[in-house]
Amino acid sequence: MNHHRRDATSGHDRLPIPAGLADVDIDWVSHALTGHVAPEEIVAVTHGPLIHGAGTKLKIDIAYRKTGIDMPRTLWVKAGWEAHSAALEQVGSYAKEAHFYADLAAASGVRAPRCYAAQWDEQGRAVVLLEDLHDRGADLWDCRVARPVADVAAMLDTLAQFHAAWWEDAAILSMPTVDLPMRAHGPLAQWPRANGKERLDMVLAGPRGEGLPAHVRNGERIERAFWRMVDTLDTASGGCLLHGDPHPGNCFSDRDGGAGLYDWQTVARGPWAYDVAYMMVTALSVDDRRRHERDLLDHYRDRLRERGIVDAPSRDAAWDAYRRHIAYPLLIWPTNHVTHQSEENIRALTYRLGMAADDFGFFNLWGV
Repeated sequence: MNHHRRDATSGHDRLPIPAGLADVDIDWVSHALTGHVAPEEIVAVTHGPLIHGAGTKLKIDIAYRKTGIDMPRTLWVKAGWEAHSAALEQVGSYAKEAHFYADLAAASGVRAPRCYAAQWDEQGRAVVLLEDLHDRGADLWDCRVARPVADVAAMLDTLAQFHAAWWEDAAILSMPTVDLPMRAHGPLAQWPRANGKERLDMVLAGPRGEGLPAHVRNGERIERAFWRMVDTLDTASGGCLLHGDPHPGNCFSDRDGGAGLYDWQTVARGPWAYDVAYMMVTALSVDDRRRHERDLLDHYRDRLRERGIVDAPSRDAAWDAYRRHIAYPLLIWPTNHVTHQSEENIRALTYRLGMAADDFGFFNLWGV
């Protein structure tokens, strides 16, 4: 591996992007941790568990020469080593995450895993070296288990902080590396174009649609609402940076009760409600959402104003935008593949989203 290319953005020797597990060796880890620890202090790197999903996550254990060195013994290497990684490289998923950790995380102040190295290239390949959240005592959320209202309120604090950092900021929102979360044409549209009415009808007629009202299990209406929502993404008010995929499987709670986000592969720009609706509806139980969603939206709006956002949405506007913006996960989750998420996760979130669509009069909101 070439350890001597220069990275114009960081000014240090460019970190090579591992082509596979074998490249994550002591030399690579020592290079990645340059600036944190002297290379000669790392005496062994051992591969641990491997987690497959949209990206590949490899746990590594690091042994140091000095027993008292103030560095983690466990880290995670995240890269694209899956059969579907070429498609995600094409839409920039891995590069977006590396860009977030390198250039946006610290500036926003958002709670996220500590990143020790991030690199990407023009082909969309990327790698990040991240802390093990368990080492800080974090509680990683589980899609199958609804979260308490207090945890969701804490996550709204986090989203408000992240959204407010670049609220309606033309400079950051026009960055070439930050796109809309979805477009009607091009690489971003490939998944929903391939997983529209026919696949929705098929999966919702099976176990994934169990318990949902019949009128919600309508692939044509879900698909039509989805594309109408996409048409508004570049015109809606409240434009800001988005996490883009804040379902429970990408969330954690810290020991102090604060909440954070990981898996930043979908960082994007668009309306605030894209994140807020997605997170609230997928994280809360149906009963808790019904009882608390209006108060939680008020909580989010209050946090925006505390951060100086004078044009925070009104109560009525927030309620309207919130109900409309479940359009993305309502199409994506029922059609998800088990190479990306477990069947249990898919069913749990599809149910919460489908019940919300019924409660919201979702199809009527979009006129479909």
